[in-house]
Amino acid sequence: MATTANTIETSVKAFAKDITKFLTDKRAKKAKSLGEDKLVTATFVYSSRSVTQNRSPQTQAELISKGSSWTPASAHMIDMARHVDLMYGAPGKKAKISWDLKNAFGTKPQNFATMAELKAKWNSLMKTHKLKNYAGKDGWSDSDSFHFELADSKVPRNDPKIAECLAHYARITRIDGKKKNTSFETGSWKTALAPHLKKVEAELAKTKEEERKKELANLKFTGALKKSQALLKNANKSGNAGGRSLGNILPETTKDTGKVTTKKFQINNELVWDSLGRSIFEKLGLAESSGFDIKLLCGVSFERVEHALLSQSFVQNVIPSCVLTYNTPVAFAMKMTTKVTSDLNLTKSAKGVSGTIVFDVTLSTPIDKENGKITMTFKDGKATSQAKLK
Repeated sequence: MATTANTIETSVKAFAKDITKFLTDKRAKKAKSLGEDKLVTATFVYSSRSVTQNRSPQTQAELISKGSSWTPASAHMIDMARHVDLMYGAPGKKAKISWDLKNAFGTKPQNFATMAELKAKWNSLMKTHKLKNYAGKDGWSDSDSFHFELADSKVPRNDPKIAECLAHYARITRIDGKKKNTSFETGSWKTALAPHLKKVEAELAKTKEEERKKELANLKFTGALKKSQALLKNANKSGNAGGRSLGNILPETTKDTGKVTTKKFQINNELVWDSLGRSIFEKLGLAESSGFDIKLLCGVSFERVEHALLSQSFVQNVIPSCVLTYNTPVAFAMKMTTKVTSDLNLTKSAKGVSGTIVFDVTLSTPIDKENGKITMTFKDGKATSQAKLK
């Protein structure tokens, strides 16, 4: 295997010089009869472009993406390949770099050499200078005509440069938005490329998931429960009063918000009254001295809802209830009315639901009237309670 860049450079420069001499001689011969200004100009020069010399794995990957190359094992990567450039000009025009072989060589009067003549000389000179085409074979190649390399100058399959090239190709086509080379991806390098694509696509999926989580964490929702209902109305005997659900404050989104967990809570408080006539009944032995006239136990059950990928907590199934207990022989003369009002809110700046659920209580007897209040206070989804007489 060739080991110095000087060998390939010297050989290709010599090739370009010889093929150009061949073409120049043919042009001069025909110009004697047709005239210089009637003929095309066509010569070949050694390409000094840096992309053809000691090409990095990253540059090779870029070229594969563009469709300019089809292998991660190019001889350019070990500085064992070079190109020539066709310098073509139409009759009377200045020559410049071109790939227009069709007009440069043909059978028209303006042509001084045919493609068959060019290829025959090309093949002969490749043997003279011990050069191979892009496939490592002898002679002209239609696929990459101006590429030359030395025999046995391909990069071995186990060379780290190949892995670097494949890894870079996977990254630029999956993450950086560069074009995919479908022919390359489905060709002979498909198996070698697969693990690099898998790794990059896993990284991309992870990045997208992190971005999705961040987006969800930044989502903010609002909601409100502003309702009222009567639980007891002029009740004069013991009993339970179950209220209707006050509703839910939940996130309105179709996005996958992660695992949803719910935790049930129950918060209670009570009011106890003794009527003005209590002492009379105690003396008459109609009521226990250690007892009470009326006890009202109020409660709220609810579920706190948390979504793994959201920063706020929510509530659902907010249900009020109360238990009324009369402990007096004159209960028939007492009437209890209880109204519950909710004022719960979730703002975009809050971590959870805040507000109050208030039980307004009125007790009337033939000789007096009592008012009380039990307040359930919510702060970021957590609740406390307070009971008092007015």
